[in-house]
Amino acid sequence: MLHPAGTSVWVWETVLETLSQSFTYYAFDMMGHGDSDKPNRQFNIPDYARALDQACQILNIHRTHVVGNSVGAVLAIETTASFPERQNLLHNNIINSERVILPGLGHVPQVEDPEAFWEPLLPSLKT
Repeated sequence: MLHPAGTSVWVWETVLETLSQSFTYYAFDMMGHGDSDKPNRQFNIPDYARALDQACQILNIHRTHVVGNSVGAVLAIETTASFPERQNLLHNNIINSERVILPGLGHVPQVEDPEAFWEPLLPSLKT
């Protein structure tokens, strides 16, 4: 579970108890956010994706669902695209984002129907 920028894993607090009844979940603070270490340089989305993959290796997580909100959704897309062998499903929530920035696509404005907007992009993310 990947949180928006400027927040921490606690944005998921209201759903964690319910999820724990049926699932094992991992909610990571992005570097420089929440209780994580403060890096001595600025991290970008590919850096976060690599760090997330390293965490999965350390925790022996082979396949997973990825859930992200706002910048966490962009990180979920990057992680799924960079490490498709780990991902079962990609869940994004960008409804509250004014825009997202995707490499090669520039600024993507908020849209009325996010599902219809992302549908053409999903085949490139699926294994």
